[in-house]
Amino acid sequence: MILKAMDKRVSGLGMLFVVGGPGKSGVSTISKMLEKYYNLRRISGGELMRKYAKEINMSIEEFIKYIYDNNLEEKYDRKVDMALVRYSNQKDMLIESKIFAALCFKYSIQTTVKIWLEASVEVRAERTLLKEGKVVDRNSDDYRKALESLKNRYNMDRERYKKIYGIDYSKPKLYNDIVIDSSKLNEVTTFNLILDLIKDGGYLKPTE
Repeated sequence: MILKAMDKRVSGLGMLFVVGGPGKSGVSTISKMLEKYYNLRRISGGELMRKYAKEINMSIEEFIKYIYDNNLEEKYDRKVDMALVRYSNQKDMLIESKIFAALCFKYSIQTTVKIWLEASVEVRAERTLLKEGKVVDRNSDDYRKALESLKNRYNMDRERYKKIYGIDYSKPKLYNDIVIDSSKLNEVTTFNLILDLIKDGGYLKPTE
């Protein structure tokens, strides 16, 4: 885990949390817990992207591949990211996004704290199966398919973000204040660790 002091958010806008990480690393679960704990409004870049995918009857995996194969990053990725930038100027927000922490540097957006959750691809594949109600067996076809899907998604994301913004998606410590590997942690332990790190890092002002 990494902690580093960052500029504080303008007081009139309240708090701005940014939470990111690769698929099945626990980002959505932890974001919802932080949203409730700190009384924030959560906006998810992934959910915005899923809306676009639904409009053309694609799964999110199919949609990301469609964007990647047809060079449509400018149309969709930037549209989502600019929407998140606008949301970041509202009071007491939590932005859930794989890339927004890096965009905060690019656009000089002040935040309360930027958090990155990661986990090994093997653990993330197991979590995929558990979420789908399937048996976790590393020798099964289901596990191999989940593993391959996560690896392919990660590689496509990395190439897209490099192409669009020149951002190194594989180095989250460059852009985030707190980086946690949740591979061996459950959601409650991860959440409590984050609360401790936020407190110890001095990210919240006394009035917050």
